[in-house]
Amino acid sequence: MENILGRTVLHTRGLRLEYLSLGWNAIAGTAAVVTDISAASVALLGFGLDVAIDSLASLILVWCFWQEAHGSAPSKKAEQKATLSVGITLLVAGLYIVGQAAHSLLTRTA
Repeated sequence: MENILGRTVLHTRGLRLEYLSLGWNAIAGTAAVVTDISAASVALLGFGLDVAIDSLASLILVWCFWQEAHGSAPSKKAEQKATLSVGITLLVAGLYIVGQAAHSLLTRTA
């Protein structure tokens, strides 16, 4: 019984932290995109995209935590799907950064 209560507390804390992360990402991402529009900065656009990808990863974690907190038994398949999804979002971010760096080097732009 104590183990179940401990997991419930941990799930609640995890969800709160993910909600806080999503809120912060919404503020930072919006600020980056608005500033990018006025400054036409590729770096700010890249930061905005990174924030969007981080937010997607947070949403995936919220989905996992929420399912477990509401009685769904943690399934290995759901955890693998979440891990794969987060990995893909991070890979997309890395590929975007590599692409922008290659473009800047090839076109010799700052």
